[in-house]
Amino acid sequence: METMKIRKIVLNIPHSSVYLPDGVATNEAMQSVIREYTDWFTDELFQMPGFNFSCWSTSVWHNTVRFPYSRCYCDVERLVNDPLSAQGRGIIYDFGLEISEEDRYRRLFLYNKFREKLASKIEENGTLLLDCHSFPIQSQYDICLGFNDDHTRPDDALIALVRRYFEGQGYTVGINSPYSNSITVETPYIYESLMIELNQRLYLDPVTKEKTDGFQPLKLCIEGLYMLLSGGMNVAGIVKVKQTGHRGKMIELKNSLGLRIDINKSEIKENKLRYNSDNTLFISKTLYDTWFAAINRHRESMEQSEIFLSNVPLLWANREMILRAPRYYNIDVPSQFSRASHADSGVMLGELLRLWIFKPVFSSVCQKCGGKAVVYRFNDIPQSSAPSEPKNICVACGQKGEGAGTSSLGALWRVLDLWRTRNQFFTTKAKETASLVELVEACKKK
Repeated sequence: METMKIRKIVLNIPHSSVYLPDGVATNEAMQSVIREYTDWFTDELFQMPGFNFSCWSTSVWHNTVRFPYSRCYCDVERLVNDPLSAQGRGIIYDFGLEISEEDRYRRLFLYNKFREKLASKIEENGTLLLDCHSFPIQSQYDICLGFNDDHTRPDDALIALVRRYFEGQGYTVGINSPYSNSITVETPYIYESLMIELNQRLYLDPVTKEKTDGFQPLKLCIEGLYMLLSGGMNVAGIVKVKQTGHRGKMIELKNSLGLRIDINKSEIKENKLRYNSDNTLFISKTLYDTWFAAINRHRESMEQSEIFLSNVPLLWANREMILRAPRYYNIDVPSQFSRASHADSGVMLGELLRLWIFKPVFSSVCQKCGGKAVVYRFNDIPQSSAPSEPKNICVACGQKGEGAGTSSLGALWRVLDLWRTRNQFFTTKAKETASLVELVEACKKK
């Protein structure tokens, strides 16, 4: 079988609700089935990161279709003339309750509407339809993968990939056991359908029907599956990191950019994380931002500094345009001019250009071409009587060097504070300040 390239993932969540429409009659038999055969919390477990499950048939659903009522009111997973109808478990379950013709029509209308909506989500070839369920029965398997023996059957490589992924997470996996098949809908497009059944013992208290400590690791595992099926790309809200070392109570984690951090081992347990077989972790974007925030800011700062320094001659050549336009003038300079005693210690590009133009003390002569070399970094050391020479760069050839008329960062800030006190030039941020990359592109086009 030829391997299908997955272009889109659609989630079918038919049995997660316990709700009945207002006024619907119920009895003990119905309540018992609702309690025991609801796919508890599958709407949350299979929720794609960043998506919202608060309502039905609105734009927040994206590629997910969830039925808002209990399967005991209408089972949208059943077929028309389903064999289970003879046992009172077809589209409409039989609990010995009288159902009016109007109500029967309403249920069949919802059934058709749901399946039409599900089919509408399959709007291109290469769609993978995931049929999302859970099961309460005793089984040797933690997870069941089901599929049909028809045109929607996933290729063997995909089935093996998903199976190996779950097994790598420590779960046992059955293939079409204890359940088989997967939902299909009528559509002109080529798609594959795969059922994923989760054993409720992994995440649910069988008596209280409340989540257990296994819920969060299972949810993160499923979010990791979406990343895997998307070709390893970072799905919004879930990030992959890898443990690369450990020292005592500390472990080293590395992200996809190669940036490394050290965290306490207790963080893994407190956040209920589980390692894959290759020592990787799938963590929430919120947790990732918390752990990697400082080092990411440093990386971004270094990238901006590189863009700035590599384009100093270009910016100097276009200084008149920059000084006239607030959206360029007010770009923050990614260089080391900050002062620890001030919260607002950034220097704007326009301010720096004016310093270079009007204050010769902040420049020198390029040792390579004899052009103007301007200061881009000071090396002041607190409580040091002998600060080292400032770093400079030539506005003509881009050569880096050392030296200027002053070695004091304080001298630069005395000039800027005076300008700002007198409200000279642009001292407030433009509403639409450009990025440094946008300015460079504008300069190149000029």
